[in-house]
Formats: sequence, structure tokens, C-alpha cells
Amino acid sequence: MVIKGGGDSTNYKLVKTKKRTQDEIEREEIKKQRKVKVYPIKEIAEGLVSEDPKTRLAHLTQLKTLINHNTLFTELELLQIWKALFTYVWGADKPLWQEKLNEKISDLIGIFHKTDMSLQFIRAFFVTMFQKWHLIDRYRLDKYYSLVRKMLRKSFKFLLKYQDAPNGQGVILLQDFIDVLKETCLNPSSTPTTTAETNGLVLHISDIYLVELYKVSEGYIDASYLNKLLMPFINYLAKSEDDVAALRIRDRVFHRIMTTFSPFDERDPWMVEEEYDENGELVQTIFPTDYKMLSKLFLAIASSKKTKAENRKLLFNLSNRFEATAKKLKDLEESADNLIDENFVDDEGNIIDQPEGDDDDEELEDGDEELDEELEDDEDLEELEGEDEDEDDGEEEELDESLLQLEDEDDEDEVEFEEEEEEEEEEEEELPPTPPPKKNNNKSNNNIAKKQIQTQSPPAKKQPQTNNKKSNNKRK
Repeated sequence: MVIKGGGDSTNYKLVKTKKRTQDEIEREEIKKQRKVKVYPIKEIAEGLVSEDPKTRLAHLTQLKTLINHNTLFTELELLQIWKALFTYVWGADKPLWQEKLNEKISDLIGIFHKTDMSLQFIRAFFVTMFQKWHLIDRYRLDKYYSLVRKMLRKSFKFLLKYQDAPNGQGVILLQDFIDVLKETCLNPSSTPTTTAETNGLVLHISDIYLVELYKVSEGYIDASYLNKLLMPFINYLAKSEDDVAALRIRDRVFHRIMTTFSPFDERDPWMVEEEYDENGELVQTIFPTDYKMLSKLFLAIASSKKTKAENRKLLFNLSNRFEATAKKLKDLEESADNLIDENFVDDEGNIIDQPEGDDDDEELEDGDEELDEELEDDEDLEELEGEDEDEDDGEEEELDESLLQLEDEDDEDEVEFEEEEEEEEEEEEELPPTPPPKKNNNKSNNNIAKKQIQTQSPPAKKQPQTNNKKSNNKRK
């Protein structure tokens, strides 16, 4: 119900409004679209190759409007559009504007209303690059490197958007994308002349393929999905005669996935783009790769009759390398399992998160236990000190008693020693005087006198002296 007023502000009436059907809504949208002027493809293509920069930019906006309003394009129309865009990039000056222009062109992938048209647009791009790459000179090479990089990144973003789509739509799009690469830039069945001319495009895609894929996915990708994305390179290694491109694919794709994009903290020497965190540490980039499956895949392809004999050695070496990496990963996982406490792992092997309050309670309990232990240690120390004092007092009393006994023994020894000396002096006085010795018998008389003295005089006792020394040492 809507209230409508007449000319006079006091007169109002209720008007019943009808609900619009779906057909009426679509008709109104068509009328709105008719108000927007849409140029035909031929006129847009001519405007994109104009000499006036403003005209080129205006027709690029018209191309975006055309894609937004039109749902179907033929393959010839898309190739015509890309031919005009290739020429537009050719005449673009200044690096900043070149980067911005390439970004606008790559954004066209997400404007199409149907996924089939987006994939056909990607196919037309790779076909155009495959045909015209040999025309690019070294002065304009960087801008086309940037265009290929941005188109590849938006293509990965488009594929991962429908990765988990129902009814197998993501699998179909992935297979179509792989077929596009096999038929265009990674086509191993090209003639030698064409291969030599398009070799630079193969090398550049090999350099940036995994880097751009990681920027889009950030490592959150299934191992089976990653294996399928690597199939165009495996097919190229098995059938190509270009040794330079084969070695570049081996180093920049397959060796890189075993080093830079692995959990082993290794970097391939050709990896230039590196990211660092706030602490200045290198950000680890990891793809969930099934190394064992890739090893078996390379072994099967190397053993196939369709594989060229010149490429078998390269494929066998890659198979052995992936097998060794799988074993290395298994050892790393076993060592990591040993570090995890069993109390924080459930039956399925998942780590259990601790609640936030448990840590505080445990810290308080640990603090209380430490205080109790300290108090018990203090009490034990006091008891030990008391026992030590009692023992020290007892030992001091025993020492005093032993010292008194030693003093008494020393006094008795001194008295005995004095009495013995007095007795010796009396005996010496009682002995008769010895006769004078004769001249002839000096030696014999001296010997006889010595023997008499030895027999008559008793030996002096040395025991008191040792006792005195011991007593003196004890007193000290």
C-alpha cells in the first residue's frame, strides 16, 4: 500500500500496488542495458590500436562494458580482441603505466558471466603470445613479461575459485586449462624453428609458474591438484627436443618444489623473490607435495615407449630425486612426532589445544608448590643447623678432654725423663777413671773404651720427645 497526495495537502488516498513478476524485472534490466551504449567488437579493436592515448583508454573501458553486457563471444572475436590488446601494450610507455595497464587487462578474466568464456579468453591470450612472442624486441620484453605474469596469476585465481565447485565444475576447468597450456606455450610437438622462436616464453613461464601459484594459494592447495597443474611440464619433458627449456623446467619447477617450496629450509639459487616477516626472518613457503607419487609418475613416463630416448636420463634422475626427498620428509615427520608430548595428542594424532585458563592455574599451582618446597627446605635447614650445633658442642667437649689427657701424659713423661737423667748422672759418677792409653795399642784401646762405654751407659729413650712433639702439635 502506498499513500499518494493530490494537489491539496489535505487530500490523500491509498493506492494498491502490484508485485512485479520476474519477467518484468528482467525487462527493466534490459531497458537499463539498452541505455548504455555498447560499441561493436570491430570498433573497439580499432580504438585500442589508435595513436591517441585517451582514445585507447576509452575503448578499453568500452571493452569492459561489452564483456559485462555480452554473454557469448566466438573464438575469432576473442582472438581479434587480444590482437588489439597486444598492440595496445606495445605502445604503452613508462613502467608504472605499463604495470597498471597490464593489471586492468588481466582483470577482464573475472568480468565474464560464464566460466567457459573466461577460459576461452585465457586460451586466446596464450595463443596470441605463442604466435607473436618472436616479434617482441629486447626493449619491450619487460612489459610483456609483466603481462604474462599477471595473466597467469589471475588464471590461477580463477581456477582456485571453482576448485571446490559442485558437479565437478572445478575439475573440468582445471583439465581445460591444462589442455590450453599443452596446446600453446608448452606445446612440445612444435617444429624446431617455432620452438626456437617461442623458447623465451617457455623459460619465463617456468620461472614464474610456482611463484605465482603460491601467491594466489598461499600453500593451501591439495597435493593431487598440484600434481595436475604440473602435468604440462612433465609432458614437455617427455616429448620436447629443446634441451635448454628442459633443463630450465627441471631447475625452476621440479627442483624448486623440492627446495624452496618444501619444509627443509632450503632455497634454490635462482629464487629471487623472498619474503621476510617483522622479525627479519625468511618466510617459509611450503606446498603440500606428494613426492612419492611424483617419483612413481616420473618413473612410469621414463619407462614409456612414447618417451624420447634423449629425455629418459633426465626423467630417471628426477624420479630418484623425488624418492630421496620423500624419504627425507618421512624422517622429518618421525623426528617431529617424537617431540610432541603424548598428553596433547588424541587417538587420531591431532594436537589438542589447551584452554587459556589452564595455563594460569598451572602456573599458580606451580608457584604454590615452589613456596611449599622452599618452606620445607627452610625447616630442614633449621633442624640440620640445630643438630650441627649440638654435634659441634659435643665435639668441642671431647676435644677439650682429650687435650687435658694429653697434657697430663706429657707432664708424666717429663717427670720420668728427668728422673732417668738423674740416674744416668749418678752412674757416671760411680764409674772408676779410665787408665791412660798406651802408644802401641792406641787403636785397640780406643775400641775397648768405646765398647765399655756402650755397655755401661744405657741408651737414651726417645719416646718422651715424640710425645712432646705430638702434644705440641695437638695444642697448636
